[in-house]
Amino acid sequence: MIQNFNANTQYKDYVGSVAADDADTSTLRSSLKKYFDIDKDEVIIGIKTTANYHGRSNDIENFTVTIHVLSDMNQLEKLKSGEAVSVNEYQKNISIQEYFKFFKRLEFTLSIKGEFENAKYEVINS
Repeated sequence: MIQNFNANTQYKDYVGSVAADDADTSTLRSSLKKYFDIDKDEVIIGIKTTANYHGRSNDIENFTVTIHVLSDMNQLEKLKSGEAVSVNEYQKNISIQEYFKFFKRLEFTLSIKGEFENAKYEVINS
């Protein structure tokens, strides 16, 4: 089944973006390759992080990292041209503390239904 790689929740009440800097000691790709025991020749092309909370509590039911990996480097050209590619998918639960160690800086933006995403604005209070 062909899928789109993007963030997706049940209601999509808030939509945004994310930016991240690698940790100083390693890159995210190299850290995840080691964490998932991925072959050196394979290329991680996508990373998805999912958090689910248990019922109406503040308890995290699971915090999961899913990676999408290309084993066939011929697929890179298809990816660049916008064609569907065949990937391997690996998934592991991870602690939040362990996850955030992968990054030097990590920033998320969210706005209602994504309406403020990429909007120009000026802060008027200081």
